[in-house]
Amino acid sequence: MADFIDYLDWRGDLGFDSAAFNDVDSLILSDLSYIPFGSIVSPSSQGVSLAQAGEAFLAEHPVDEKKERNNVPALLEKAIKTKRFSQLILSDSINIFDAENATQFSCIAFTLPNNRVYIAFRGTDGTLVGWKEDFNMSFMDVTPSQIYAARYIDEHFFASDKRLLLGGHSKGGNLAVYAAMNCSSVVKNRIEHVWSLDGPGFRHEVVTSPAYIETAEKCTLIVPERTVFGLILETDMPTKVIKSSEVSILQHDPFSWQVSGGSFVETEDIAWRSKFWDRAMSTWIDTFDPDQRKEFFDAFFDIISAPNADTVAGLYKSKLATINFARKAFKQLPEENQATLKSVFAYVAGTGKDFLGTALPRLLRDKNETDRPENIEIRPKTEKPPKSEKKEKPPKQEKKDKTEKPEKAKKQRKPVEDTEKPA
Repeated sequence: MADFIDYLDWRGDLGFDSAAFNDVDSLILSDLSYIPFGSIVSPSSQGVSLAQAGEAFLAEHPVDEKKERNNVPALLEKAIKTKRFSQLILSDSINIFDAENATQFSCIAFTLPNNRVYIAFRGTDGTLVGWKEDFNMSFMDVTPSQIYAARYIDEHFFASDKRLLLGGHSKGGNLAVYAAMNCSSVVKNRIEHVWSLDGPGFRHEVVTSPAYIETAEKCTLIVPERTVFGLILETDMPTKVIKSSEVSILQHDPFSWQVSGGSFVETEDIAWRSKFWDRAMSTWIDTFDPDQRKEFFDAFFDIISAPNADTVAGLYKSKLATINFARKAFKQLPEENQATLKSVFAYVAGTGKDFLGTALPRLLRDKNETDRPENIEIRPKTEKPPKSEKKEKPPKQEKKDKTEKPEKAKKQRKPVEDTEKPA
C-alpha cells in the first residue's frame, strides 16, 4: 500500500508548474511543520530553503531509515532530495508553549512558486498541555491557539500580496479553519483554500455562524474511513473520506493514508463504527454543559499530571507511578470535583455497556463493513447531573420484626395439601 513517502518517488521530480499543488502536498507540508527547526528558520520573513533547513536539522538528528521510515524526520530527509520540495522557502516560524494556560501553538510558512504561500499549523504534540488544549475546545468559546492562529496570518501577511493556502493535521486543521474565519477581510480575500486533515470541528454555535458558512466554501476536510478525531464536535464542509492501512484510532497517523498517483485513495463513506463514536460523543456533549466539561477536564488532568511525566508517552512509560499518583491526587481533590469525575465516568461506563449490548454483536458478526447499521441505540439523553451535589442515599427502611408476618404474605403462599388424618 503506497503512502506519501512513495508519492515523493513518483512526483518528486515534478515541479509545481508541471503538476499542480494537491491534497497530498498539503499533508506533506503540514507534517513537516512538526519538525522543531528552532533557530534554523527565522520568525521573520527572511527565509531559508527546505534543503538548507533540512540538512542543518538532520546533521543534529540523523535518521535510521530501517527503523524510522514512518516518521517526520524520514519524510524530511526524503523531501529535501526532490525537485518538488527542496527549494521551497521556509519562513515566519513561531512556536509558543504555555503550560499554565494550556497552550501549545506552532506554525511555519512555505513559499511556493507563482506568488503563493502555504501556512502549515502544527497539530497536537505529545505533551499533556497540547492534549488538554484539545479537550478545552469542548467548552471554551475560543482557545489561546486559535487566537494566535488568526493573529499570525494578519501580522505576517496583511501587507503581503501573496495568495494564501492554509492547512494542518489534527488540531492544526482546526486552527487553519479558525484563522481563515477570523482574520482581517484584507487577508481573507487572498485565501485560496484551506485543508483540515483529520482535524476536529467546532461547537454548534460556530458552525452555524455566517463567518463559518462563508469560509467553509473554501475548505476541504480529509478524514480516514475510521476517523475519530475528525468527528469531534461539529463540521459542515466538503469532505473526502480516504483509505488507511491502519485500524481504528491508529488511522489518524498520516503515514497510513493510502496514495495512488497524485491523490489519496478515496472511499464512499466513513465506517459505521466511526458513526457510532460520533453519536456517542455528541450525546456526551449534550448531556454535560460547558461548565461541567471544564470542571471534569481540569480535575482529570490534575490527577494524571504526575511530577515526572509531562507527555502522554511519559504517562504510559511509568504506568504504575502514574496510577499511584492519580489515586492520591484524586483523594486530595475537593469533594465537588470528585463527584464530577465520578458522574462523568459513570456515564461513559453506561454508554460502553450500551455499546456491548447493541453495536458490538453486529461488529463481531460483520468484519467487512458490509452491514452499516443506521440506528444503533446509544445511552439516551438524561437530565444533567448537578455540578457538585452528591446523590442523596435513600433513607434506610426500618427492619421489620421477623416474627410478624403480613396478612398478604400468608394469602400469597402456595397452598399445600392437607396430609393430617381425621380424628
